[in-house]
Amino acid sequence: MVAGELSGDLLGADLIHALNRLCCHGSVESAFTLSGMAGPAMQKAGCQAVCSIDQLSVMGLYEVFRALPRIYFQVYRRLARHFIRNRPALFVGIDSPDFNLRLAGKLKKKGIRTVQYVSPTVWAWRASRVETIRKNIDHILVLFPFESEFYQRHGVPCTYVGHPLADQIALSPPFPESCRRNLGINVERKYLAVLPGSRVAEVQALLPDFLETARLCQQQQPDLDVLIPAATPAVAGHIRQALNHWNGRADSVHVFDGQASAVIGASNVVLAASGTATLEIMLLKRPMVVAYRLGRLTYMLARRMYYSRFFSLPNLLADTMLVPEYLQDDIDPQAMAEDLLGFLNGGEQVERLLSTFTDLHQTLRRNAGMTAGRQILQMLA
Repeated sequence: MVAGELSGDLLGADLIHALNRLCCHGSVESAFTLSGMAGPAMQKAGCQAVCSIDQLSVMGLYEVFRALPRIYFQVYRRLARHFIRNRPALFVGIDSPDFNLRLAGKLKKKGIRTVQYVSPTVWAWRASRVETIRKNIDHILVLFPFESEFYQRHGVPCTYVGHPLADQIALSPPFPESCRRNLGINVERKYLAVLPGSRVAEVQALLPDFLETARLCQQQQPDLDVLIPAATPAVAGHIRQALNHWNGRADSVHVFDGQASAVIGASNVVLAASGTATLEIMLLKRPMVVAYRLGRLTYMLARRMYYSRFFSLPNLLADTMLVPEYLQDDIDPQAMAEDLLGFLNGGEQVERLLSTFTDLHQTLRRNAGMTAGRQILQMLA
């Protein structure tokens, strides 16, 4: 098993626990020997870490190019040697497709069967990768229904497993008041949650515009406070440093170490960086505005190859503009503030939006770990 990011580590751990439950209720360690690239969750579940998960945590095309020598010499070759010397019955790559598809291709040439858990965004850009997937992967496990449709059209063996977050989060949204009490904040005030990303580079790119958007919202809504969950201590430090130079009401901003789910649940509206966080916001049934900004060179390269109409997950799932999106130079604090204030005022627009969120949530509830586990056991049979 190879997971290159913390999100993949959580998926991998969920899959290992599912295999444990499926294998005669015995321990997964007694049924399998698991090894590869694993984070803390997968290691705790029983996977031996051959390489550190941090070694693949690189953001952006340009940044990946810069890191290629380290990735190849320190990580790829080491894992390839490990799996060839300790021949597995099955290789499972979890997300990190550019790395895992290449590694899977090398292993498949050695006669090792391969699975990719989480599809690359071939339906949005670099569709030519589907040929690499067809060649290097025996079976792909996908999280979203539109991905399954894509692979069926291209004749690639595929199973739609749903998304683990949709299984974990209740269909009924959490009560804001209970989330606010858990966070120790005033239950009577209104709240804008600001999620500027999980990496420092994302936060640096988005936080100034997000804070300006919050300030403009507060001008129109004086009883509005701001909640910001910090994904890591490094991100928290950057957020607090940015707030020292912010010309808004500093006493109205609450920064939390993690606790993103509670912050989303406590909020009335959310301003978020594009990514998995937007899926969680949708599943928690909170109206949102989504934005993203890439590095200049990365954006120049990516825009020539990206052909999907949308980039945020709620809009991709619905195949329509459910929530406002702002990308790169189109990011406009005034426009984003107007969208957020419109959601804050509620009404039929918000009711329809949250109803659609519930429908999408039901579509994604497929008991993902167990569904993926059954497919893997079928391949091992």
